[in-house]
Amino acid sequence: EVKVLEPGKAYWVRSSKECTLGTAQTFTLTLHLIDNWNHISVPLEDANLTLQRLYEECGVVFAFYWDPNEEKYVVKRHSEDANYRLEPGIGYAIRVFEKECDIELRGKPWEFEPIELGAGKWYFIGTPYEKVDVHDILGTCALEDLNVIHSDYSSGSEERREVKVLEPGKAYWVRSSKECTLGAK
Repeated sequence: EVKVLEPGKAYWVRSSKECTLGTAQTFTLTLHLIDNWNHISVPLEDANLTLQRLYEECGVVFAFYWDPNEEKYVVKRHSEDANYRLEPGIGYAIRVFEKECDIELRGKPWEFEPIELGAGKWYFIGTPYEKVDVHDILGTCALEDLNVIHSDYSSGSEERREVKVLEPGKAYWVRSSKECTLGAK
């Protein structure tokens, strides 16, 4: 019986139940948060980014996400739900006060999942781990019908920019003038 497998050697393995051999590779991404509003997303599964961690490391006391059906922000407060975990695929607006802050995330890369877009509705979406060109995730959407906007507050006030590339860790406002599925193959 062998307890440690050596590289380059072949082994016969038998198990009484289904299992996975090997180790899952862990990826990292650093979110740089500025002293202002930040539109972020979590591009890693199992990153375990909670409001408690945001509070401890950066003083963040709330996170907002957008509900496209209600067409309004939903607020999650540290004081009410410190264990709230920010999920991949969702855009979040958070406010950092009086400092800049870096948070290192570790986990498995999240892959972009299709999003059903209602005509004329805004969605606040998260991004995958790798940069992705909007053209590559159009799905059934037409580029001419689509708005993809990133809000940047690094100048001290909001600057909205139409973008063609989604970057990991950022969040984007997306709207289509026609019903379609973004990210469908």
